[in-house]
Amino acid sequence: MVSSLSSPCWVPLADMLVRRKNLGVGVLYDCIIYAVNRREWYFWWYLNTVEVFDNSIKIWRMVTSMNTDRSGFVVGVLNDHLYAVGGYDGSYSLKSVECYDPRNDTWIPVADMSVQCTSRHMVVT
Repeated sequence: MVSSLSSPCWVPLADMLVRRKNLGVGVLYDCIIYAVNRREWYFWWYLNTVEVFDNSIKIWRMVTSMNTDRSGFVVGVLNDHLYAVGGYDGSYSLKSVECYDPRNDTWIPVADMSVQCTSRHMVVT
């Protein structure tokens, strides 16, 4: 389901390709929604998969997976890039950060945080 400022109601979307629980979401270019997996819907598997909903064609498709399996991380958007920050890989809390470049469909590791961070919030201004 999705809502917009121009519509006061929720509108159903196509089903996602992967069932997800506690997913992170980022929006780029005002219409493309990225859903970044936190963990598989039923099992406690920590995944790295990412899919994108392109509002212009109304479908979900897979894009390149993150380099690290993560759960309990935050997703942020800055300068038309998506960031996956911290989290938990099933064994350890993470201080790593990855950056997704949609033009090249690549995830690139960026500088680690100074401490591990799990299940936090992020605001980018």
